Amino acid sequence: MRLRHHMVKKLIAEPLGPLHGVRVLQSADAIALGELMHEGYFGTMDYDDETVAQSIEEVKATLAGKYGTLLPTASYVAMDKGKMISAAVFVFFEKNKMPLLAFTMTHPDYKGKRWSQHLVKLGLQALKTQGYDECCLYVTEGNQPAQSIYEKLGFKKLP
Repeated sequence: MRLRHHMVKKLIAEPLGPLHGVRVLQSADAIALGELMHEGYFGTMDYDDETVAQSIEEVKATLAGKYGTLLPTASYVAMDKGKMISAAVFVFFEKNKMPLLAFTMTHPDYKGKRWSQHLVKLGLQALKTQGYDECCLYVTEGNQPAQSIYEKLGFKKLP
């Protein structure tokens, strides 16, 4: 089992510009989201030799409440030419009594273009608008690229 660091961010109102090709997550997105998860995590430190089918099942379980109640109006996907290219999924994490960024994922062809970062910002803004004051996430120890992005977004590692 991997060690994960708990990070929390105080939510503040931050104006965002428009993002083309972005929409809220829909329950019908489960298969495409699972395929994106598999493609986005393949070969990374968070990949555990899951099959595409296992990734789809993980997404379906997440949407059904595995980590908490899905917050669909704060969860976003980015599309390009009809293909899902990035996603940020938020749930309400009962254990911490706050929203949890459950997953971010980006297709390898679109990495480095800040899609996940934009979708997370959009989700955080939606959460603030909905009255939440904080959001948390867990990042795998050693996943410095992800941790660095989360720190730039204002998340702080808890002891």
